[in-house]
Amino acid sequence: MRWKVLAIVLAVGVLTAARAPEGDAKKEMQKLEGTWVPVSLKVSGKEAPKEALQNLTLTFLGNKFTVKAGDKLFGAGTFTVDPAKEPKTIDTRYTEGENKGKTEVGIYKVEGDTLTTCFAETANDKRPTSFSSKEGSKHELTVFKRSKR
Repeated sequence: MRWKVLAIVLAVGVLTAARAPEGDAKKEMQKLEGTWVPVSLKVSGKEAPKEALQNLTLTFLGNKFTVKAGDKLFGAGTFTVDPAKEPKTIDTRYTEGENKGKTEVGIYKVEGDTLTTCFAETANDKRPTSFSSKEGSKHELTVFKRSKR
């Protein structure tokens, strides 16, 4: 009888532990919800001109994202996060727009109203391990501010 109780307790513990990361990911996705405006972008070590960032927005809602240039949809899709990793990871899958069918792997951090992402150019490239974009790295480092609109 004692081993049955122990087995039940262990099973409940394992099931609870298995669900915890999903709950953490959901909480993390809620932190991302809203519209973000890029304030800086560096690709393979080269800073993008500020004019190129004007009118761009990134919006997260649930597990979906959209990227717009003004009213024009640049891309949209789904994303997943893993807040248990260090740094936290994010993967995007474009289902609409110019990048339809493309998957990107990256890392991210949220500090108040600032979101920093660093993505590899393609899913075949190695996921970044730090928030940097050096020449030849094929890494895209973007800093966003939460939109107040």
